[in-house]
Amino acid sequence: MKKELVFGGILILLVLGLGVLFSQNHQNSGVIKIGAAVGLSGDCAEWGEGELKSYKLAIDEINARGGISGRAVDLQTEDTQCDPDGTFNAVQKLISIDKVEAILGPTWGDSFQAGFELSSKQGVVAVAPSAVLKALVDNQLSVEHIFSTWFPVESEMSALGAYMHQVGVKNIVLVHDNDPYGAIVAETFAQQSSAHGLEVLKDYRLPIDYGDYKTTIATIKSLKPDAVFVSFKTPAAQATFMKQAHELRLTARLFTSSQIEDASLLQNFASGMEGAVYAYPDVSGNYDGFKAKYVAKYQTEPQGPSASNAYDAAQILIFALGEKGLTGTDLTKALETTSLPGTVTKTLSFDQTHQLSNLTYQIKTIHDGQFVVE
Repeated sequence: MKKELVFGGILILLVLGLGVLFSQNHQNSGVIKIGAAVGLSGDCAEWGEGELKSYKLAIDEINARGGISGRAVDLQTEDTQCDPDGTFNAVQKLISIDKVEAILGPTWGDSFQAGFELSSKQGVVAVAPSAVLKALVDNQLSVEHIFSTWFPVESEMSALGAYMHQVGVKNIVLVHDNDPYGAIVAETFAQQSSAHGLEVLKDYRLPIDYGDYKTTIATIKSLKPDAVFVSFKTPAAQATFMKQAHELRLTARLFTSSQIEDASLLQNFASGMEGAVYAYPDVSGNYDGFKAKYVAKYQTEPQGPSASNAYDAAQILIFALGEKGLTGTDLTKALETTSLPGTVTKTLSFDQTHQLSNLTYQIKTIHDGQFVVE
């Protein structure tokens, strides 16, 4: 009887061991699913299309090298439609139906925050290439499992304010919309203005997609400010304001945020944008290398302002997945301690707020239809 029990126990252990081995081999032979929540339709589509191409470029590179621990990376893509409901639905499908390990995006996550709220509750890591995380923090949303490779608004606005002080700007007018991105950029600038010796004469908060800014511009002219700072949901809205300001001969110098560096705007707004000033990270990374690979693959230059940020987001996420495993907590910790060569910045790493660290800025302007360093 004892011999039978011992033999039975050994048989059970053998079966269990074979089961574990089969499970491990099956897992190792499978794919790693990463979700991409990108805006492919709507007013952020140019950004989203460029982001998706950059994700695919990075993933094709890692798969050509054998994947992650021998497992291919499979990108599951969902269109956020560039609105809150579409973003929520895209993230929900990626998590619940596609069962992705992590998410790249969503496009304009600061404006469409519901997707982050869902992924955070599920403990799914998201690395976004076009989201200002301060907009989430100010809205009391957790960023525990959220990272961004976009430029931190605090350091960007500080660099711009310092430049204004340097060139003798004394008083300014703020013009922005109610969008979370447009508002948080303007509010951050206003909070830092006194530190740079700037007086805010007036703060104009306008509806999203307002369009006709001529009445506002006329009242700004009567205030005679040294400068006007413009921040809207879309770069096109900022360019539209600038165009109308030039048409009405507003003499105050125009300042704006880094998202204005969108080559597609130059086709329709180049003359109206002439002279606008903004702060942009000093390109110390291998952007030229990224650009060359992008052009070789797609026969076009990187599309949208966040294409290189998206490539960096995919690179650092893939590296962290390969280093520390696939669970939410482990992946979050891995991203917090990962450092890689970047495309825009020399070193790609995150600070304690899960934003890019160690950025330095240069001041740029739009001159003769080009984005140039001042």
